[in-house]
Amino acid sequence: MSIAYKLEELLEGKGNRYRLAVIASRRARELNAGAPALIESEARKITSRALEEILQEKIKYERRVKPPPEREKEKPSLPPEEKEVPPKVPKEKKGEK
Repeated sequence: MSIAYKLEELLEGKGNRYRLAVIASRRARELNAGAPALIESEARKITSRALEEILQEKIKYERRVKPPPEREKEKPSLPPEEKEVPPKVPKEKKGEK
């Protein structure tokens, strides 16, 4: 029996296709290393078994989103006419000390 997966079904609630590929490949590596299968499957390929486990929701994962970094509180800026301007230092001309 051939197993055909619909990408839309696999991606439902899982994020995007790249995340799905990472999750499936990690699970396939576990299966290849000897981890017990979570479902009965007729699939011969390990990646197909991993995808089937994901489709049957035997593999749970959540999408973690890092919160944006906190911005430093901006110091109130002075209006342009009140900004401090460092004094200009005259450049020495050649030959003068």
